[in-house]
Amino acid sequence: MNKHTITSPMISRLLLAGALLLPAGLLPAAPVNMIKQSDFEDRQLPPNGWDSRVAGQFNLKNEDPVFDTENPHSGKVSLRLRPGHLHYLAPVRKGSAVELRFWARGVSNSAPVRIQIRQFSPGDRRLFDVEQGLDDDWREYVFRTQLPADLVEEAKIYLAFWLHQDGVYWLDDISLTELPAVEGGEPSLVNPIRNPSFEAGTDGWTATVRIPEFAADGGWSKHDTGAAHPTQPGAKLLSMTGKKLPHGRRHLSLRVGENGRAVLTSAYFPARYGHKMQLEFWMRSDASHSFTAGITGGKNSDVRYQSQRQTSDYKWQKHTLPLTLNPSGGGLYSVQFQFNDPGIYHLDAVTLAEVRHAKETVLFPPSAAIQAPPGGPVANMFSRGDKPVFRLVVADEKPKTTPAYDLTVVDFLDRRVTGARIQAPTDADGAGGVEFAAPASRHGIFKIIARAAGAPADALPAAEQLYTVLPALPPPAERPDSFFGAHVDLTPYNLEIARRAGFRWLRLYPPMLTKWMALETAPGKWRFPTRELESGKALGFQFLGSFDTVPDWHADSDPTPGAIQNRWCFAYPPSDIGAWKDYVTRAFAAFSPCISAWELWNEPDGGYLQVKPGVKKGDVIMTLLDATREALDATGKPFVLIGPAFASPSPPLAWELLERGAGAKLDALSFHYYLFGAGGNNPDPVSMLSILEKYRAHKNHAGATLPLWQTEGGPYISGGRSWYDSWRIPPSSSMSPAQAAASMTRTALFHKAMGVIRYFAYSAPASETGHKAHDDGCSGFIEVTGLPSHGIAAHAAMVALTEDAAPRGFEKNAVAGGAVSVARFANAQTGDVDVYWSADAIPITEAAALREGDQVLDMMGNIIAPAKLEQTATGEFPLYVRRKPPSAMTP
Repeated sequence: MNKHTITSPMISRLLLAGALLLPAGLLPAAPVNMIKQSDFEDRQLPPNGWDSRVAGQFNLKNEDPVFDTENPHSGKVSLRLRPGHLHYLAPVRKGSAVELRFWARGVSNSAPVRIQIRQFSPGDRRLFDVEQGLDDDWREYVFRTQLPADLVEEAKIYLAFWLHQDGVYWLDDISLTELPAVEGGEPSLVNPIRNPSFEAGTDGWTATVRIPEFAADGGWSKHDTGAAHPTQPGAKLLSMTGKKLPHGRRHLSLRVGENGRAVLTSAYFPARYGHKMQLEFWMRSDASHSFTAGITGGKNSDVRYQSQRQTSDYKWQKHTLPLTLNPSGGGLYSVQFQFNDPGIYHLDAVTLAEVRHAKETVLFPPSAAIQAPPGGPVANMFSRGDKPVFRLVVADEKPKTTPAYDLTVVDFLDRRVTGARIQAPTDADGAGGVEFAAPASRHGIFKIIARAAGAPADALPAAEQLYTVLPALPPPAERPDSFFGAHVDLTPYNLEIARRAGFRWLRLYPPMLTKWMALETAPGKWRFPTRELESGKALGFQFLGSFDTVPDWHADSDPTPGAIQNRWCFAYPPSDIGAWKDYVTRAFAAFSPCISAWELWNEPDGGYLQVKPGVKKGDVIMTLLDATREALDATGKPFVLIGPAFASPSPPLAWELLERGAGAKLDALSFHYYLFGAGGNNPDPVSMLSILEKYRAHKNHAGATLPLWQTEGGPYISGGRSWYDSWRIPPSSSMSPAQAAASMTRTALFHKAMGVIRYFAYSAPASETGHKAHDDGCSGFIEVTGLPSHGIAAHAAMVALTEDAAPRGFEKNAVAGGAVSVARFANAQTGDVDVYWSADAIPITEAAALREGDQVLDMMGNIIAPAKLEQTATGEFPLYVRRKPPSAMTP
């Protein structure tokens, strides 16, 4: 295994290359580690403060930790842990700022580890709580937090690591130290917020705009959390001109529709914690509205929002928020506005400065953006041969000058494609712009980078823009039996991305349109929203519906105090199976014109199915299977029933159910696959080949070999990594976007080659407003700006090359220099396709028996010139070999 320095989800991209660089004076020369045994070298836990026994409020059956001598991070051992928890009584002080560092490795894309600083007595209080996905390689993770000032002196506070699902991980070299109360270093005398007055459009700002899905009256219910609500159709961030604005010529405008809610965020920026700060902005709205504004630190489950409630009305008002920032990993923060009232909000002149240096701070430094022209293709998705034109916009530059910028276009592997120096003459207000053309002769995803002329190549870009060049694919209606599917919202913007990406099948999870909780929103009050499904069906998409969840009044919930409450993501089975059959019958009648297949439940082997003590999940699923098929049979209409969407390919519950005859109640079996990771060894063929073989030993309802559907899987499940450098988004994964796309591609091709019937990528919901900057779980296909990422371009190429090809199997062959994986597909018309990848670089001329007329293509579907094949090697990025079809061969 490799060992990497800092790649924490809380550490800036700029720090990935080496040790964490902190401003001078930030830390004392030798911070004291509160963890007595940080490296486990003496192989004892309780005498040194560590304990894995049940403590406080934890109610878990632990598996004992193991001191593992194989591949420690340092020294001779590390600590191997399985489901359960490990805790340490930490001597922290009330009101102190602390930094937690630890080295860990696990299994890429598996269940995250929960990390807590938690008060167990008196009472139970979570002081810090974050879930962290781990990689296959050793990596250091760094978190910072501010402890409450009201902790009582006798409080017992534990540092805890907690794995609550099947899995394994390793810990080593843990430290918990106290930080200075006030961060040192030099103050910034420039407003750090990107594009603070929107003179360069909306660059550097994104929003998540959502509508509810579960409440009867169109309002919000307890279930409308996380991914359980769709994007507001038509939501946009607009940069608008106006008269007598607080600053400059433009401001930002956002409309929150009926029953909608929005979170608006800026790009990340550096700031010093512990100093008195002043956040100022101007706001007006269409009516009097209450909203919150403030600064966030952290990312994903570790977001800390320091906010204050404000009120806006139809006049421009200046808002001033005094803040003292708490520590945040990497010293990075984001401005956040939260709008829970429908309305139109206008924002301008957002500034942040340390109070002591406010007068000398430059509030509106120069801004730049690369904008797509009006009328261009949706989501910057071009076709080969198009002539993309973009515009470099500059603002708050010196008036009547001609600032120069170096433009560079790079491909999916950050290789330079082209570049030029351009000038953007400014007017009397310091604003200007210039159009330029970008190349579209090759397929893939491309990034345009603008830097001030002469700036170092590794300097933070002044502006960036993404665009894709995608192959022309047949419309979805012409491929109703396609292997390829995904999870997307159903807005026109999403469906166009799905069409260009080659997502033919769409699984409704989310959106949650067919869940019982979403349909019967109050006892006896039903609704069946079909408009968006009808629109998607008219475009040719096939839909996979979901029978699952149970409303509170029908749920057989656990009444024990403190038990998990019934939610869409933690649902109990029905107390009345007749009510379940009524739900199935109603949902099928309403949605069957649009839905091609139905799936029973979601991940019952995980937390999505809850049962009372003494109730067995196997019994519940068998009962639901019987009742569902009986209800569907009673309709007299044809249907396809699959399930039960196991959380992993081979859980014990799967084999129990199959031994009890579950296959005979299904038309196909569905499972999820999330074992994504960098490197050409993923996916692991040895384990998956045996699992697929074992599944196929069973028969389905028709007595045929049990067909298999992979209905959920994708990279970045616990957090992603952006391709934008100027956004400063802390990476939550060691995989680059290109590596994540390669991992997705390899996994899909493996399953297709092995005859799996359907494959649904997870997930690709998108909005023209982007999404909040600090939330990037399951982001392998869509960037923070709402534009397609590497995954979309790689998926489109994969569909173009293999959709019409039949599976011919998978093999792993030993060749000189290592082993190469090969997924094989047959196509008599256009030629067979073999796809190669490997953990080590192996010349393609040695990995594949190339014949005259064969074509080698890269992961984005570009033909590699024959003259370059001698320098082309397999690796983690798949190479396609399209064989010369028999009809083209010389007799």
